[in-house]
Amino acid sequence: MAPSFQFLSCLTILLHAIRVNGSYTGFLGLGEDECGSNVVRPNIVFIMLDDLGFGDLSGTGSTIPTPHMDDIYANSIRLQRHYVHLAGSPSRTQFLTGRAAMNMGFGTFEAWGLSEAVGIPIGQPTLANWLSEFGSNSYTTYGAGKWNLGYATDLLLPQNKGFDHFYGFYQNAIDYDTKQSYDPLRGQLALYDLFDDAEPSYDGVASAKNSMELYAAKIDEWLGIEGDAVREAEERGVRSSPFFLYAALQSLHEPFPIIDEFVVECIALTIASRHFLNRNRYCELMLLTDRIVGGIVERLRVNELWENTLLVLTTDNGGNTQNGASNFPLRGGKGEYFDGNMRTIAAVSGGIVASRGLANTERTSLFSNLDWTPTLLDFAGFLPCIAPGQYSWDGQSQYDLLLHGDDAADATNTRSELILNIDDREVSSAVMLLERDGALFKYIKTDVSKTGTEDDMVDGAYLFSLRVDESESVNLLSANSPGFDDYPMDEQLARDVADECEEILARYVSTTPLFTPSLSSLHAKLDLGDPTQIADGEFIRPFMSAEEYTEWTLQMLETEGIIPGISNDAALDPHAQQVRNDDLGAMYLTPWIAPKPIPGDTSFINLMVALLIIIVVLVFVCLAVMWYCKRDQRRRKNGYTALPQHGLDEKEAHEAYGSTLVIN
Repeated sequence: MAPSFQFLSCLTILLHAIRVNGSYTGFLGLGEDECGSNVVRPNIVFIMLDDLGFGDLSGTGSTIPTPHMDDIYANSIRLQRHYVHLAGSPSRTQFLTGRAAMNMGFGTFEAWGLSEAVGIPIGQPTLANWLSEFGSNSYTTYGAGKWNLGYATDLLLPQNKGFDHFYGFYQNAIDYDTKQSYDPLRGQLALYDLFDDAEPSYDGVASAKNSMELYAAKIDEWLGIEGDAVREAEERGVRSSPFFLYAALQSLHEPFPIIDEFVVECIALTIASRHFLNRNRYCELMLLTDRIVGGIVERLRVNELWENTLLVLTTDNGGNTQNGASNFPLRGGKGEYFDGNMRTIAAVSGGIVASRGLANTERTSLFSNLDWTPTLLDFAGFLPCIAPGQYSWDGQSQYDLLLHGDDAADATNTRSELILNIDDREVSSAVMLLERDGALFKYIKTDVSKTGTEDDMVDGAYLFSLRVDESESVNLLSANSPGFDDYPMDEQLARDVADECEEILARYVSTTPLFTPSLSSLHAKLDLGDPTQIADGEFIRPFMSAEEYTEWTLQMLETEGIIPGISNDAALDPHAQQVRNDDLGAMYLTPWIAPKPIPGDTSFINLMVALLIIIVVLVFVCLAVMWYCKRDQRRRKNGYTALPQHGLDEKEAHEAYGSTLVIN
């Protein structure tokens, strides 16, 4: 029997009512597309300081008061084993891409400088690319402060790396007051480096405000825009789009400015320091930095953005002790393989953390700066919708670790080893971490022909047990190392651990297609990049067109022996003249395009459950409507007592009309 008109009408009306709510499954709160417009995504604020020392917050032992950053640190998930790979530009690329620098051709401590074409390859997306270009209900993305991730062509600038807006500088450092480029070796250059959405900021360089205050003002402006957007969306009864703010503040990098309002206070705080002059200037900049970080939090609260914000506070590498930083109790500093450079402050805070009751908690598992890209994509709800074959990172999501703790059953991605860097195919210089039987070891291998040897080094190598030797003072490979007898580990066992590390490092080199030693051609100084010959000659600007950059890249790849598409059986032979690496060639030559989302892992099951519930509800509702609509028909069939009319008694009326319909 064909469906009745009443049934079809009922079904159409009910389905339309459900669809108005956004989606059929969303009506029930099941099977919602994790990459769809109905998902509530958190705002993400990523504050990255420059050269912040491990002991530079008053909350981590400093005598310089940092109340605002202390508040973030105290009310956060503190990552006690957060490691960066290298320092400076290579480290920053790893924060923003999740890809190891040694898998992009610049796995060294070498800084990126003026007139160089080095940068994040055009085929390597950043976190901002993913957040702004993938799926629906994508992020508005902002960047402020230091870029230093490539500037030779527009293809390497923030606007082509996922940022809708960027205010800051492109090179390694600028003078805080004059906004002119600064080179640690050459000093201040007579060239400005401050840009607002890719345009030279003439207003910025003319401003009496220092660069840190300019970043703060721009961030205030952006957060005001986002706050207005949230309020407008609430008035309209819709959801506002989330935002991602990358606040890469240039402090605490040289050259240190004189900040008049803090001079007297810092003299009193640092007068007893052995390095008074450096520590004094460092103190002034630290106080300014703390105030600006506190201002970002305040503006988030004032604009009613805090509750739906995830905030990360960290640094690109450890502190530069020569400039007044403190990494106590860690050994070494910026530019070294010791923990004073590679183990850094990292805290995850914000309303998202507080609402889950996770403020003032710690995680002691290994966490790499490669992990931020997949972890934040997980928080954004995008990661389940990205096919593993489309992953553009080497890190892993630590979402479960952050939310459930070190020992939780859901923390499935805890690491037992972490390779921090490998300089060459011979593994003559490398560093890694290895957990065995509750101990955390750090193995450092250095090329003594390049670096020379130190008193506590054995055959160019160190092995430290970090949980009992936080300051890396006892080399377990040497029984003659001072303090060796205080550790319950014999020399042979230490040698076995070192051998295991060597095997892991060699296996990585032989099985990782993207791995390549540093490409020296990336750092060639190009005549084409002379800023004085570009436009008005006052600013450091991009100096290559897209076509010129492609031509240069092809030549660079050929020079380095990376020949895309040409087979080479000796690809992994360290003595080979050419190294085949198709993926690396493609990364430098082929622009990234955001892939299409896939359903999340549970979406199909949820969808089926939701559809089944909808069908059952529809059947019951429509049967009820049909029952109601047909009540008159039931009355006619069951019959009422007919009243006599026109002289007919009941029996005659029934015979005459063949029905119990009463006519008055």
